[in-house]
Amino acid sequence: MAMLVANAEIVYTDINPDGAPANNMIDFNGDGTAEFTYIYDEMTGTTLTYTGGGNGTNIWANGNADEGWDTPKPLTEGTSIGTNGNFIGFGDSNLDGWGNNPFPANQERYIGCRLSIGGQTYYGWIRVEWNGTTFSFKDFAYENTPNTPINAGDATATPTGSDAKDILSYSLPNQEGESIIDNNQHKITINMPAGTAINNLVATFTLSELATAKVNGVAQESGVTANNWDNSNHLVQYVVTAENGSTVIWKIYIEQEEVLSSEAEILEFKMLPNQQKGATIYDRPNASIEITLQDNVDLHQVTLHKLQVSEGAKAYVNEVEIIPLSTVINFNDNNIVKVVAADGTVKNWTINFKNKAEIMEIDAKQCQIYPNPAKEILNIEIDATIEKCEIYNISGQLILESTQAKMNVGDLKQGIYLVKIMTSNGVCVKQLIKQ
Repeated sequence: MAMLVANAEIVYTDINPDGAPANNMIDFNGDGTAEFTYIYDEMTGTTLTYTGGGNGTNIWANGNADEGWDTPKPLTEGTSIGTNGNFIGFGDSNLDGWGNNPFPANQERYIGCRLSIGGQTYYGWIRVEWNGTTFSFKDFAYENTPNTPINAGDATATPTGSDAKDILSYSLPNQEGESIIDNNQHKITINMPAGTAINNLVATFTLSELATAKVNGVAQESGVTANNWDNSNHLVQYVVTAENGSTVIWKIYIEQEEVLSSEAEILEFKMLPNQQKGATIYDRPNASIEITLQDNVDLHQVTLHKLQVSEGAKAYVNEVEIIPLSTVINFNDNNIVKVVAADGTVKNWTINFKNKAEIMEIDAKQCQIYPNPAKEILNIEIDATIEKCEIYNISGQLILESTQAKMNVGDLKQGIYLVKIMTSNGVCVKQLIKQ
């Protein structure tokens, strides 16, 4: 049990854990002499015996001198306990009321007590709860000023001293601008430069006169105590205690711009399996990548299988962002991939292709496909002999092929396809939309 004295007026003792008091003693003033002794017997139930102070120590009885004089009255929180009480109990008190228990089940109630200590009269309370079978004792307190009433449940005396508990000024080393102090919300916001470590900062501050502050139970001293703001909210909470013991929580926030990365690396670069042979070779110091192509790969229309760049960065070809399995890239005319870092830093990567096929490209104006979008029949019009027509999906898989100038595309799923037309004069690649 822990005994606390509040401003030398109310003496409070917690029973921890709840249940029977330690050594079955209820010692209000902690002098080693119990004013009441707890006894439990299966036959008679729960009994409090008045063991200290003689006839001057007893309980606020539930009945009168003829009946109920030895059963406590269950008081509610806030009931004034003093000379108004029916203190007629004598010798001992049966909480169970000899089978007629006045205490409601599973609700906290208070036993009013009159104490005789050192020849003086004092008043106190004991908080209990009955579960329908037994009593659990929670805590107790008394007013240590003689002949002074106490309210049931009061554990602290009326605060004295100043109630002021403000943080009047607050700053951190190298902060940007002035601290924003919100006295209504009890919040302080501080801007720190990007990249500044915030895990061990010592604040300089002033509090209301005679107020104190703690962070996680650690007393704070201006210009001395360090704290860590390196958490998800960039927050440290101060518990500020006024002279009178009242408290308030102040929240100290750090706002800090994110440090953007300047890294513009290509971490992974891979073409489709039917386009690339073997592994990708990276020459990072020279920002160069080497790819060995499968036979007869047309670099005019390429879709990457995998592309990974530095966190926050993006990759472009001809100012078009590369999205794996989506963006169609012409590497035949431009083999430079521009990587732009999160902070805007640019790094150009050269993609070198081995086993590059020499394919003559036909002017797109000389090669037409229609209708586009198409539903059933796709017509191919070109001033050359058609050797083969191939249709690929966006992942580079061959879906359909023909040697005719008309192709039945009715069975294709809706989406975007590439039509590769191989003729005696060269190759033409067109994009098809299937409805």
